[in-house]
Amino acid sequence: MAVGEGIAISVEHRGDVAVMTVGGVIDLATSSALQEAIDSAISKGLTTLIIDLSEVTFMASIGLAMLDATTERFGRAAKLAVVGKNPATKRPIQLTGLAQRVSLCSTLEEALPRPG
Repeated sequence: MAVGEGIAISVEHRGDVAVMTVGGVIDLATSSALQEAIDSAISKGLTTLIIDLSEVTFMASIGLAMLDATTERFGRAAKLAVVGKNPATKRPIQLTGLAQRVSLCSTLEEALPRPG
């Protein structure tokens, strides 16, 4: 797990699916660590990236912009899902309309691709 000032990030690969777990604060001070983790995950040629924000306590607008940019980068080639069950993440994602562009899930199980 990569731990920076105020943020913790871990990535688990399950075949061509990456599950990124993020905890702490997403703001200007921590955004570069999160961007590096996203870039690294995308470079692996995966088909699905799940970003689990369940342990995030605060997400500034930079976090929303990063999720939106990641959605753009993926396009139709891969799936991006976000687990955001707490008000610190779910509410801003919904209020900004980002929930219309990204698959917003309440649990990791809901975000994982279905076999078959």
